[in-house]
Amino acid sequence: MGKSFQNSFSIFLFIFLLPAYSFAQSATLESKPIISIDGAGFDDRIQFDTMKALRFVTTYEYPPFVYVRRDGRLGGWDIELAQNLCRMLQRKCTIQQVPFDQIGKMLIEEKADIGIAGLRMSQNLEDFLDFTEPYLRQGGRFVVRTSFAGSPFNKQNIANVRVGVTAGTEHERFLKTAFPNATIFPFPEQMDARKALATRQIDAVFDDAMSLSFWLNGRSAENCCKFIDGVYLQPDYFGDGIAMAVKDGNTDLTIALNAALARMARDGLLASLYLKYFPLSFM
Repeated sequence: MGKSFQNSFSIFLFIFLLPAYSFAQSATLESKPIISIDGAGFDDRIQFDTMKALRFVTTYEYPPFVYVRRDGRLGGWDIELAQNLCRMLQRKCTIQQVPFDQIGKMLIEEKADIGIAGLRMSQNLEDFLDFTEPYLRQGGRFVVRTSFAGSPFNKQNIANVRVGVTAGTEHERFLKTAFPNATIFPFPEQMDARKALATRQIDAVFDDAMSLSFWLNGRSAENCCKFIDGVYLQPDYFGDGIAMAVKDGNTDLTIALNAALARMARDGLLASLYLKYFPLSFM
C-alpha cells in the first residue's frame, strides 16, 4: 500500500463537497477574502486533552504556505495557522518538515497528528485520511492588460476576446464549458500564456487565482496586467479548498480543529492571516 498511497498523495484530485455554481451567473465578487469557515454548525466549546503535544507535519519550501525565513525558522500561512491553533487548543506543538509525498504516510503510521501544507482534499485518500473544513478556497480568474477598459466578461461579450490558458488544465475545461464563444489559445506552459498577454498577442488569461496574484504582484509581470471580474469558485473544476489532514477516524481531533478554525474566522484572525500572506487579494 505504501508506494501506491504515496503516488496517490502527490495527485491533486479534489473532493467536491459544495454544489456547483451556475454558469449563467457572473463570477462571485467579494470585497473581503473568501474564507470557507463561517462558524455555523460548530461547537464553540473546544474540549480536548491538553496533556499530549500535537505533532504537525508539513513539507519543505511551498510559499506562501511554508518556507524557511532568513533567521532559519519556519514561516508562512500554514505555520502561523498551526501556531494559532495550538494556542487556541492550549496544546504544545511540534512542526516537522518532510517531503510532500510522505505526509500521508506519517499520519497513517501515527508518526504525526496533523498534516498542514496547502493540502487539497483528494478522493484517493478518503479511506486513509480525514480532512478538516477547508480554510481557504481557490478558483479561477481572468487577467487583462492594465490598459483594458472593457466590462467584465460574459458569454456574449467574450466572443471577440482572445483568452490564453494552460493546455490540459481544469481552467481550460472550465473555459470551454462556461464561455463557449471565447477564442481560446491553449499554451503548453503557464508562463507562456502570461508572456503572450504582456506582449499583446492575446487579450486575457484565465488561470489559478492564487498563482496569478503572485505573478501580478511580482517583478516578472512589470505592472502589465490586472484582474478583471471576480473569482470563479466552481468546485467541480477548482476543488473545495485547502484543509488540514488527520488520520482516518481521528474524530475528536477533527472536531477540535474545526471548532478552533470557526472561532478564528469569527474573530477575524483567518482574514488577517490571508491579508498578511496574500497582499494582492486573489478573491
